Amino acid sequence: MPTQTSALYALGSNKHGQLGTGHVVDASMPQKCIFDPSLPDSLSSSDDSGSRTVPFISAGANHTLVLFDDGAVFAAGDDGVGQCGFGGNSGGDGGSGEGGSTIFKRVEIEAKKAGDVIRLFKACAATWESSVLVTMDSGVYVLGSGDDNDVDDDEGQTMMTGIRRRRSKPRRIEGFPPSGVEIVSLASSMAHVVVVLSNGEVHGWGNGSKGQLGEPRMARVWPPRRIEFCFGGGGSSSMGVKVKEKEKVLGVTCGKEFTFIYGYDSGGGIDGHAMLGGKKWGISDAVPTSLPPFMDIRAGWNGVFVLRKDGGVVSWGRNNFQQLGPRGLEDIRAFAPGSEHVVALTGDGKAYLWGWGEHGNCGPFSDVERKGRGGYVELEVGCGMWIEAVGAGCATSFLLVGATGRQGREGLVDFEFRLRGVER
Repeated sequence: MPTQTSALYALGSNKHGQLGTGHVVDASMPQKCIFDPSLPDSLSSSDDSGSRTVPFISAGANHTLVLFDDGAVFAAGDDGVGQCGFGGNSGGDGGSGEGGSTIFKRVEIEAKKAGDVIRLFKACAATWESSVLVTMDSGVYVLGSGDDNDVDDDEGQTMMTGIRRRRSKPRRIEGFPPSGVEIVSLASSMAHVVVVLSNGEVHGWGNGSKGQLGEPRMARVWPPRRIEFCFGGGGSSSMGVKVKEKEKVLGVTCGKEFTFIYGYDSGGGIDGHAMLGGKKWGISDAVPTSLPPFMDIRAGWNGVFVLRKDGGVVSWGRNNFQQLGPRGLEDIRAFAPGSEHVVALTGDGKAYLWGWGEHGNCGPFSDVERKGRGGYVELEVGCGMWIEAVGAGCATSFLLVGATGRQGREGLVDFEFRLRGVER
């Protein structure tokens, strides 16, 4: 069978090369991402069995992590505090920042045993200036730092990683998770990280000053601690109360000052949820009493987005840039909230982009133009190509383009992107 191929494209903020396009200029039209030689330019799988896919993209202030389905993680952008794991040896190409890179480079971590290198991971996440990598055996490594004011103790450890500021060597969190327990879910936002463990517990670290890491509220939570809560509805966070016996956590998503946990309620339905923090912008007050049947739940900085099974979107939170999205959208199959914008994938291989787009992350239309019309940008690929997956970061948008599922297509061909503004 012919090898199917795909390529990753990006648009938006790029001051430090975080788009991975080989330069440091913002882009309002999709540009092809560049990967170092350890990954073929077309993103083809090495064994010719099919396309390599991008299951997850996570981004900090000025760096981006891309996790492939085979466990490879690539990073681009600023590495000034070691958040990309390059160790200051990436060549400093094109002003991406101290030791950073304007193309995607493979992330590898030296294990404690001399000569051992960890190259495969099952999860990754980024905060403002740090990264979290979870190995295949659930070891947790932290890279980078908190921001310049996030000093936790007299030794200068930061709340995000426990690493002294400016130190670039990755560090494993010793004793976490406990022996015999695996990490099954990982989420992050600007300054906190939350994980779900195989024993049903939820743990987190980072900035907990707004209650996003439970009680007691602390500006700096390190090392990781257990978050106690119970499922409620209609804005009830019930912090400080343990999960009931029959309740089971399915997933977690993080906003700038909140954590949203969801799963099975005590009656066995997938309607249990808890909001920790989120008082600002009325996010916690707007939590619905019950959740509709859903395919995915994700958060931006200041909003929560629920992808219903029927392809519609339910959202609540801040909406100053229409980032909650136009009402009445249908046939959405996947989506990726960024800082204050959203990239959505439709069933016919198009992408919808809406929200704050000052850096071109929603295309070559100004925020005033889109806000005034209350609409979105529709993006599609010419020549019969297909948008297969989407991602988003801090004013950045990513599109995986390929030929998968397109009859008569054996690989990438020359094509162009077509964008149009849609009024609602």
